[in-house]
Amino acid sequence: MSLGEVFRSLVGRPSSRRLDSDGRLRHALSLIENLVAEADALRDAGLCAQAAEGYQAALRIQPARNDLRVQMGNMLKDSGSCERAADVYRIALAFSVGDDVRADVLLQMARALDQGGRRGEARDAYWQCLGIAKGECANVAAVELAALG
Repeated sequence: MSLGEVFRSLVGRPSSRRLDSDGRLRHALSLIENLVAEADALRDAGLCAQAAEGYQAALRIQPARNDLRVQMGNMLKDSGSCERAADVYRIALAFSVGDDVRADVLLQMARALDQGGRRGEARDAYWQCLGIAKGECANVAAVELAALG
């Protein structure tokens, strides 16, 4: 069964009974868990474009889950949709809380921009990352920026 079919089977058919608030919440959380598990399995199988669709489906239900947005960006980047990945990372950056999270998103965005041939923008993203990154993230950003030239 495809991810879309799973989604439609869980969301698309009307309920035979009206769910109370707790029931709706449990249903939504279960749906998100299933979508994320399916997306993770697709990611692990190397099916990055399909995994990105799965993370996007989960985000439609719970748009505040920035971790899913970042995973979606990662899968888009890994599937070669670098421009779309960079756009997703920009949105994730706007929702990121804390310098560690922001630095990681900037690092991923820099990689997507570089892979997409937008080296000047990649360089800017690496510099922004270095302005707030600590530890390993800072080291990786510095090495990748130096390699960019």
